[in-house]
Amino acid sequence: MKASTPGTALLAGALVVLVAGGVWLAPRLHPGAAAGDCDLGERACVQALADGGQLTLSITPRPIPTLAPLTVRVEISGSTLTPTAVDFQGVDMDMGSNRAPLVADATPATPATPATPARGADGQAARSFSGSLQIPVCSSGRMRWQANVRFAGEASAPAFHFWSGASRQGRPSALAQAEVAGGDFTLPGADGGRVRPISLHEFRGKAVLLYFGYTYCPDICPTSLTLIREALAQLSSEERRRVQVLFVSVDPARDTPEHLRDYLGFFAPEMIGLVGDREETARVARAWGAFYQVQPADEKGRYSVDHSAFTTVIDGEGRFVGRLAHGSPSAEIVAALRPLLAGTR
Repeated sequence: MKASTPGTALLAGALVVLVAGGVWLAPRLHPGAAAGDCDLGERACVQALADGGQLTLSITPRPIPTLAPLTVRVEISGSTLTPTAVDFQGVDMDMGSNRAPLVADATPATPATPATPARGADGQAARSFSGSLQIPVCSSGRMRWQANVRFAGEASAPAFHFWSGASRQGRPSALAQAEVAGGDFTLPGADGGRVRPISLHEFRGKAVLLYFGYTYCPDICPTSLTLIREALAQLSSEERRRVQVLFVSVDPARDTPEHLRDYLGFFAPEMIGLVGDREETARVARAWGAFYQVQPADEKGRYSVDHSAFTTVIDGEGRFVGRLAHGSPSAEIVAALRPLLAGTR
């Protein structure tokens, strides 16, 4: 879908405002769990069921990470209800439909907590069900979620709450190393008023900041692009001329070269957006160690895309230098670029 330049700039500006406002407002809208709530990120949680039975829900690993598969486990004792799925919804932000279908485990449940009996009041062994999913990551920092257990017959248990994502404390402040194949690539991009194939090798002699994201991302991408823009503003005109920002879209179904050009133009006109088909996107992301996964659409057709949030730094020879973590201050971005601009690497 192509957006007009004013409309796209307005949208991007609103997103940047929301980034800052959301950090301040979210904890005030949801200051903490209500009495009796249990944080699934800390332990397994237990609830009484309407028929007198008991439900225990647990998620591993804990604390709940981002960009990692999660195992969901439900244990039922003293109840004839059969859980079929666990639905996950964003409390602070609409994240679309995220469901973990449940399958009955082959063996009776081992209690997840001392409070869970091995047998219910009916004398039957507790039943265990498990599933897996990966929740979307489109919000910087920590995000509050709720989990609802669904049962056959459309019944559901009250919601459990938890937080995903680590706080920014402990974030690495230096370029992180990784095993990256790298290599040249070519993808369609808007170069001024025309769309043409654009290759990484065209920017030999320049330091390149490579970022994988998408224009419908509500928080993480605008945050990263804003910090990159601030870093570019701290460079001299000559230094800035020797830096190229490449934004590769992981949402080729919605992003177009023209839409990317209009969106990125709000942040810095020299940023170039690239978008290929699904196969091309997957190949480039795999070569440069980026992760992304398209989530199922909800009933309104909305969907999000999980994606790695780091910025890859590439030297003037097209070689991998390192990764900047999401949220790296502009001063750290400049510090990563300066050795390349001075020709020390």
